[in-house]
Amino acid sequence: MRRRTSLTALVTAAAVIAAPALPLAAAAAEPDPVSAVDFEDGTTGDWTASGSPTLEVVADPAGGDSLVLSVSDRTETWHTLQSPTGVFAEGETYTLSARVLLPEEAGQARFIVKDGYHWVADTAVPAGEWTEVSGTFTADADDTQVYVEVVPGTASFFLDDVVITGASAPAPQPGDVVPGGAIDPSTTPVTLAQGTGDVAALTFDDGPNGATTAALLDFLKERDIQAVFCVIGQNITAGDGAALLRRMVDEGHVLCNHTTGYADMGSWSAEDIRTDLVENLRIIREALGDPNAQVPFFRAPNGSWGQTPGVAVALGMQPLAVINTINDWAESDPAVLTENLRAAMKPGEIVLVHDGGGNREPSLQAVTTVVDERLADGWSFTLPEGTPAPVQSGALIDTGFDDGTLQGWFPRSGSGDSEPVLDVVEPGADATTHAARVSERTHEGDGIQYDVTDLLLPGGTYRVDASVRFAEGTDPGQGLSISMRTVDGESTAYSNLIQIENATADGWTAVSGEFTVPAYDTAAELYVEARYNSGNTATFLVDSVVVSVPEVSPVDTSLVPIKDTLDFPAGVAIDSRETSGAASELLLHHFDQITPENHMKVEAWYDDEHVFGRHAEATTLLDYAQQNDLRLYGHVLVWHSQTPDWFFQDETGRELTDSEADKQFLRERLAVHIDDVARSIHDDYGPYGSDTNPVVAWDVVNEVVADQTTADGLRTSRWYDVLGEEYIHLAFELADEAFNGTYAAAGSDRPVKLFINDYNTEQDRKGAQYEALVKRMLAADVPIDGVGHQFHTSINTTIASLEAALDRFAGLGLLQEVTELDVTINPANEANRIRQGHFYRN
Repeated sequence: MRRRTSLTALVTAAAVIAAPALPLAAAAAEPDPVSAVDFEDGTTGDWTASGSPTLEVVADPAGGDSLVLSVSDRTETWHTLQSPTGVFAEGETYTLSARVLLPEEAGQARFIVKDGYHWVADTAVPAGEWTEVSGTFTADADDTQVYVEVVPGTASFFLDDVVITGASAPAPQPGDVVPGGAIDPSTTPVTLAQGTGDVAALTFDDGPNGATTAALLDFLKERDIQAVFCVIGQNITAGDGAALLRRMVDEGHVLCNHTTGYADMGSWSAEDIRTDLVENLRIIREALGDPNAQVPFFRAPNGSWGQTPGVAVALGMQPLAVINTINDWAESDPAVLTENLRAAMKPGEIVLVHDGGGNREPSLQAVTTVVDERLADGWSFTLPEGTPAPVQSGALIDTGFDDGTLQGWFPRSGSGDSEPVLDVVEPGADATTHAARVSERTHEGDGIQYDVTDLLLPGGTYRVDASVRFAEGTDPGQGLSISMRTVDGESTAYSNLIQIENATADGWTAVSGEFTVPAYDTAAELYVEARYNSGNTATFLVDSVVVSVPEVSPVDTSLVPIKDTLDFPAGVAIDSRETSGAASELLLHHFDQITPENHMKVEAWYDDEHVFGRHAEATTLLDYAQQNDLRLYGHVLVWHSQTPDWFFQDETGRELTDSEADKQFLRERLAVHIDDVARSIHDDYGPYGSDTNPVVAWDVVNEVVADQTTADGLRTSRWYDVLGEEYIHLAFELADEAFNGTYAAAGSDRPVKLFINDYNTEQDRKGAQYEALVKRMLAADVPIDGVGHQFHTSINTTIASLEAALDRFAGLGLLQEVTELDVTINPANEANRIRQGHFYRN
């Protein structure tokens, strides 16, 4: 079970890394402030809001001549000002101080150090007077951050001169240091390999080492295996060390900083550690001839960590664990080392072998023997978790079909029954001579695809440009989608990357956009299909497809956050791709709520054997929400789509009917599913409504209203076939019982809001049927809290139609949520982007 920590106070232990260069702080003979802010520059510096208070730098209300911080609009005691992360080192003693002014009523002020949650300097503060709050404490291993708390209640207050003093600052270094390249490094050493099942990550220490390292590189190249090499500076500068280092990089291996020599750093000061690691970075980059070369990992000599993790993280390097060793520093018998390596190589973990630091021929023999054995047994070798993607540039796919061939594209079957026909036809888009045509389609998912396995990297961001159209005289329906299928372990995901709703049969439509590749380890295909659930099987054409690496633009955090301009939560649908890097930085700046895009839908909770379990993607998002004080809106408990077929079959595989026995069977299956979902999250994140559980709402049922006029306005689905409208009412009753009853925090009042959700609600016919359903539910006392609207629009949609959809439900006493909002433009030129901006504003 995961360790539970406070939603409001959990932060990562990683230091904040600035790119492209990391200035090194100056040393001091006496302890300097570790972090301080006096607001005289009109900002909070690198201190930020804890929770969602309003922070504003203002004139001193007591008449002083300095600027101070106003903390207002607090709804929780922890809604206040917090320090940056990574400010404390285990065992060090720190002094915390601040001036606090309570303008109206007396109270208490104190510092809360997290994640250990120490109270420091609990001080009585009278009303109307500046009071100094100051105290000392010694940091534990899990202490990473501090905030100022004022109690009782959530009244506004003022802060000034907030200072942390304690551990000495690091020694100065000439110039700036380019970070190692780790993505969101943590002081906790990495132990796991990428991927699932029988995988391992090979790591090698103490090289480069002449002929042994060369032979090892030969072996790995022949088997197309990449590894991590933890290199020592003195070995790089000796003999052919530099040439071997360059070969490691050229052949796709990843570098790890293993210091300049073999010294044990366990008792070293942070200043001395930093000096050595920076010097080894210089040696590595000078040997490579690349001042920006990535060195994303660090491993402490002898596994003696001391203060090294914090220093490595501050330099942009992720500590790499010392585990699964083979004792090759003391043992030289190849047979013994081979047995040791067989035992040390564990599924899903890293393994450590030495290629330098002595005669490592016996270690090499063990590696070649055991790796070949494991390959024969179906194992694969990956890199450690957290390995950044290799740097890519330029166009990776550039296909125009003008040579009369499909240039690597091939048919995709959406149903699995039959493939569409692909051929190259004349003319192409714009000035091109040919295009690819996709005809004889029998399913909306029939299309054209390209194998991008190992070409587009998991987590990588790419740009796609293409031209598309439907064949003349056909119905374009809801347009096309650029999508991707990815296989990660035993999980297969289908992601819609770019929607092309404005594709027509009258001419070519140019489309461009950026997307992030989902996690995968086995397979990935990029494809063009008709929009999901549209039923469109019309012939379409594709031309001039270019997939490239976009120029990286920094996140503009000077913009006013969207969440700060609204009086309701601002949410975004994501998966794990948006939980790191620039995407995460952008998300956390603008949004305070997330929704899992796919991995809380019904099918995501079950494996191929029908066994219930929470998908790793869902866990990632729950953790991310908890760690970043985000609300999580669940999607979805009941849906006609992305629900396994066996849900509507009995144990023998017989299809369920509307017999009373089968109705009861499906009722019980639905009850078990909803209870399992609620319990799974509760057991790892605490009761709903508690500080540790980020879930605040669920789409209980999704898209149950028919697009066409029907007697009761409901979509025909397998749920409906068996249970009729009852399944909608029942789902809400079961969800209310689980989320707001059985697994809710004591004393909480309906902590999880329950929504119905649908699309095209701005259209009169469907909106009327939606309204009628909701009114029937209210009349039946169904525990529904709100109505969701999926607004899939273009700049030509009228704002009035969206307002009318909301007005339709305004008098029913329900919450309303715009669960999806997208505004398409074509072409994507500056004028249309401005129109799009005005649309969003309005």
